[in-house]
Amino acid sequence: MRPGGVLVLVTPNVKGLLQRVIKTKRSIMRQPWCPIDDVPWHLWGFTRESLTLCVEKAGFIVKKISWLEPSPLSTNLGAGSSALKRASLLAVAKASKPLGMSDRMVLFAQKPESA
Repeated sequence: MRPGGVLVLVTPNVKGLLQRVIKTKRSIMRQPWCPIDDVPWHLWGFTRESLTLCVEKAGFIVKKISWLEPSPLSTNLGAGSSALKRASLLAVAKASKPLGMSDRMVLFAQKPESA
């Protein structure tokens, strides 16, 4: 990337409300696997802090990290294998918005002018 170039990364947020609810459900139900946060779906899970660290170690300057619209309300409409699961995912996604705990985030960073 050229100096001054902008990097935009979108990734799941492992500290999102949806991820926390599903992890708790898995623990209570003793379910060993869920595609939302395990291999092979996502090899790494990121928080705002861990994503910032990775990008800075790669030589970029982080400008901003923002939440994106929760996936069950945007890119993952209709998620859930039953009406109850779909309704539950929608309810958690809607609750995550005012809490600032979306299941997705976007990072904007810039490559320094002089490296």
